[in-house]
Amino acid sequence: MKLGLSLLCEQPNRKTGLTSLFTAFVREGLRLYPDLEFVLFCAEGQSLDVESPRLTVQGGFAANDRLAARLMTEHFLIGPAAKRAGCDALLTTGLVPLWAPLPVAMHLLTLHHLSASNQIGGLRSWYRNWASRHGLRQASLVITNTRFACDQILAVGAPAAPKLLQSYEGIDHRDFHPRGSAEERDLLQERFGLAGPYFFWCSNFYPYKQAELLMEAWCALPWALRERMPLVMVGGGAWGESKEKSLAIAERCGASSQVRMLGWVHDHEVPLLFRHAAVFVHPSREETFGRSVLEAMASGVPCVVQGIPVMKEVTAGHALLVDFGDRAAATAALQQAVEDGALRERLVAGGLARAAEFSFERLTVERIEALRRQLGLRPGEHAGRFPLVFADSFV
Repeated sequence: MKLGLSLLCEQPNRKTGLTSLFTAFVREGLRLYPDLEFVLFCAEGQSLDVESPRLTVQGGFAANDRLAARLMTEHFLIGPAAKRAGCDALLTTGLVPLWAPLPVAMHLLTLHHLSASNQIGGLRSWYRNWASRHGLRQASLVITNTRFACDQILAVGAPAAPKLLQSYEGIDHRDFHPRGSAEERDLLQERFGLAGPYFFWCSNFYPYKQAELLMEAWCALPWALRERMPLVMVGGGAWGESKEKSLAIAERCGASSQVRMLGWVHDHEVPLLFRHAAVFVHPSREETFGRSVLEAMASGVPCVVQGIPVMKEVTAGHALLVDFGDRAAATAALQQAVEDGALRERLVAGGLARAAEFSFERLTVERIEALRRQLGLRPGEHAGRFPLVFADSFV
């Protein structure tokens, strides 16, 4: 089977969680299925960190740094290019091309356009609503990552249930694990001036990530605790002024010197920052999965997260759930996650056990076997290892 995979929804000069997901998916697919080939459709200089004679890269297309050109490319050029390359199917993110002379499997992993409070803009919201609904009608397979996301999708596209696959995301347990070292601590001090434990936030500064609410709750902690455990924030890529507003809150509270905003960091530094944190915080009110929370759990770090349904599903009782809109409750949860030794021990043990259930091997087998089934192909050699969960089985 030969699969085309479009990477054009990504910024070519910035990796995201989607980049790491596709990298792991392609790598595991090539490892597990000797008869599988991939064709990647990329912008100039864009690719995945995978090398194989069964992997072909077609570059020079428009990516998300040129949004209008990228949408024209994905809707009218990529489908014919995949057909010419001999692909059996094309994998996309968030859309099905208007011109698609071959079957399309659409990943639908971002649903924040469904709520105006997420402030993504009127035109962007209109397009994503149209693209997702069109894709639900036209895709041969729709892939999302939680039952909560399935429920959201079925609310706007119930007929898609028989072809809507629920497949959890994976974790690279080679990178995210609790086995820290003195050399790692030395590196963190040298690179970022981090001499001890810290509260850790790793995300984009989008309005729905609620960085300002986190900052307000953290600034209400006792000064001595903040001085001992600064707030370390990794990420960027904002619309709106969430980052600026967060910094203004810290300045107003006299806590600016205790906040470390690192921006984007190197890929190999991210697991280290997770591993040596005291607490991971994820106040986002809008997610379809939230892989960073499981990466923290796999790293042996207690998590304090917004108590939304998807976080309840993913963490399965092994994180502190709180409403960051209630500043007093959020501050109390942050302090409890540091100072309650019995709670920390329970969260660490439970988090490690829960995170162990997620792997990129499982993700890959589920999605390849589901695609083979939807295309009418015979099952692959790993069929039956993991049960396929389609939305019509639980609606």
